[in-house]
Formats: sequence, C-alpha cells, structure tokens
Amino acid sequence: MGAGTGRARYFRAADRGRLVYPLGHGAYTLIRGSIVDWYPYLFLDPRHQGCVSMAMGLVVLVIGLALLAVAVAALGALCGRRRGADEPGSDEVTWLSSRGG
Repeated sequence: MGAGTGRARYFRAADRGRLVYPLGHGAYTLIRGSIVDWYPYLFLDPRHQGCVSMAMGLVVLVIGLALLAVAVAALGALCGRRRGADEPGSDEVTWLSSRGG
C-alpha cells in the first residue's frame, strides 16, 4: 500500500487534532478544580477516587476517544468511497466501463 492509502490513513485521523479539545478541556478542568476545589465531573475528582484510579480512568477515556475518532474517520472514508463510486467519472465507474461491465 502506498502512502495515504489503506489502514494507515484511518490511524492518522487521530493525529489531526481530533483529541486536542478533549485533552485540553480535561487538563483545564483538573487545574481549575484544584484551584477552586470543585470538579464538574465525578470521574475527574481525585478527592473521591485517588490520583492513581483517576489517571487510569483518564487513560481508558483517552484510548476510547482515540478509537472513536478512528472509527468516525474510517466511516467517513467508507461513505465517501461509496458515494464516489456512484458518481459518473469516478475511478471505479471508469474502470468498470472500460472492462465492458
């Protein structure tokens, strides 16, 4: 497979900044929560569960968000590929018509 094709394209989708906002919001919430002594989300409150448990939960959350970003990117590429195959002049239609199919 060449560059920009296949599975590698889907995994690069998470690198395009899809996780910047959630990570930034989480960091902001932790910093602000420690200053004002109030956390808007129970899973981000280290007073109730401890720092280690909270960190493990955040790692699981980030992995889940990354997988969701990859799944959305893959689904978008799949839908775009299917939509492109139906349009006249697309590569698949041209290839099929050149073969007599």
